[in-house]
Amino acid sequence: MRWLILPASGFLMLLAMAACGGGSGSDEAQIRQLEQDSIDYSKEDSWSKFYDLSSQEFQERCPRDDFLDQVVTTKELFSEGEWKDMLEELKLVTVENIQIQEDTATAEVTSYSMGEEQTETDYYVKEDGKWRLAPAPGSEGCDTSGE
Repeated sequence: MRWLILPASGFLMLLAMAACGGGSGSDEAQIRQLEQDSIDYSKEDSWSKFYDLSSQEFQERCPRDDFLDQVVTTKELFSEGEWKDMLEELKLVTVENIQIQEDTATAEVTSYSMGEEQTETDYYVKEDGKWRLAPAPGSEGCDTSGE
């Protein structure tokens, strides 16, 4: 899922996105771990850690402060209780159909939040031996969803 550019619906895409798994294991295992890490950081409200999962390209076009400002703006769309409830029930359901082409990859990622499942195509790039969250082709700035 894409990340944070959002109105509320785009926010769910942010929450289910992921970036790098690092460590040992197959590329597929690293991508699955990356997705789980992104969910865990979202649930912890640890958006700076979440940002660190993103690719160099994304970080260059969306500075950390801009990304964190968007989180604050998104939080303001929810009451404190709604935000907390949404993060509490957030979970990763599946990471399927992982397609790896050298240092890029895609996967179909399903997450659950706000009473429903949502499936999106996520994009990844391998940098310095670690898989990182990459924005969709055609996206710009802090947007990750593309066309």
